[in-house]
Amino acid sequence: MMKVNYKILVLIIIIFLFFASVELFLPSFIEKQIINEAQNHFLSYDRLQVNLSSRPSFLIFLGVVENLDFYGEKLEFENMVEFKSLRASASNIRINLFTLIFDRMLSIDRLDNEEFQIVIRERAISDYFLKQVPEIDDFILNIKEDKSSVSFVYEPDSNFELEVEMTGRFVLDDDDTYMAEINYIIDEVKLQNISLPDVAVKGIVEEINLSIGFHDLPLPLKFKNIETISKHVVIDALYAP
Repeated sequence: MMKVNYKILVLIIIIFLFFASVELFLPSFIEKQIINEAQNHFLSYDRLQVNLSSRPSFLIFLGVVENLDFYGEKLEFENMVEFKSLRASASNIRINLFTLIFDRMLSIDRLDNEEFQIVIRERAISDYFLKQVPEIDDFILNIKEDKSSVSFVYEPDSNFELEVEMTGRFVLDDDDTYMAEINYIIDEVKLQNISLPDVAVKGIVEEINLSIGFHDLPLPLKFKNIETISKHVVIDALYAP
């Protein structure tokens, strides 16, 4: 009769329990740390969700995450426009488990096939411009697929004000830096129902900077596409370390 080596059997059981615990607890631990890291960059939010997976699952113990999906809803920043939603997905992610476990800091060494999508409501853009440009008041934005219209009261000083109406388009900044801005390109301006020549339009544009900056995002992104749909601006971006 074959003699059972109990030391080897115990070792096999320990190894099995170890990898089982890794599969059960490590993914949720990493997901929680990603959420904790994201929370540090928002003043408030309605929802944060992270899902990750690896097959075989023991790869997570090596810091390899095969797929990761992130979703955030109604994200408010200190100095940026509020996001209605932020979606992110990536594959072949390398996470530094040492800093994650011992320092409770998320450090991503690599990610591939990343995709980011930001959705912003027109109401949030209106609120952003009212904060950023103190000379304007009663800012109303109407976003459509082809063009967007803007109306506001322009008060460069306490003794002078103008009712302004604009039509134009949201476009990406041509600057090839890692973090693009969104600019509102004006096609037509009316001041109190009076059409203006191009020279006057240029003067208004220089006085009123209708651009949206994204310099406080926790990750460096490069915007690759912008689309306007009814009441929303949709931005597609890539990770740009």
